[in-house]
Amino acid sequence: MKRPACHAAALCIGVAVLALAGCAADHVAGIPRAAHPNSSPVGAPAPACAFNLEDIEDRRETTELGQMGRTRIGGEGFTRWFADAMAAMPGHTHERTTRTVKVTVLKAYIQGLATLKSAHLVVRVQSAREGKASDARIYRGADASMNWANTEAEIQEAFDRALTDLTAQIATDLQASCKG
Repeated sequence: MKRPACHAAALCIGVAVLALAGCAADHVAGIPRAAHPNSSPVGAPAPACAFNLEDIEDRRETTELGQMGRTRIGGEGFTRWFADAMAAMPGHTHERTTRTVKVTVLKAYIQGLATLKSAHLVVRVQSAREGKASDARIYRGADASMNWANTEAEIQEAFDRALTDLTAQIATDLQASCKG
């Protein structure tokens, strides 16, 4: 019995997908790169609201960053990578200021479904001006993109884009609150 052409094509596609899955790593060692140089909001540069980064507290349930297929994403290097990005936000200074910011990392993970991946960073930010604390705000930086082969580079890029999204939101709100 002759197979229809569509079955043969589906079989070829299935074999190709399995071959690519066989190339995927079993473990990706965290996200060791330095913060992406474009981690600040895009647009006309405005004078940044100066602030001190009081603390970064990691309250995640696990240091692992997730699993995509058979690729486990470890959390090695996450703390330094995240702290470097927070310190690179517009307005951050080591000189004494009247504004302080405390960041609590609540979640950091990536998940995949077939050819899609989604990286998320969830933080709580508490700022204070002259010792008077404002309400804490929750921020989610996210990236949803194609997942080609669970490679370290594409996982890193997804986290970098989620971090860029996150720091842009925080920087925008800090700048707005500085005017008030």
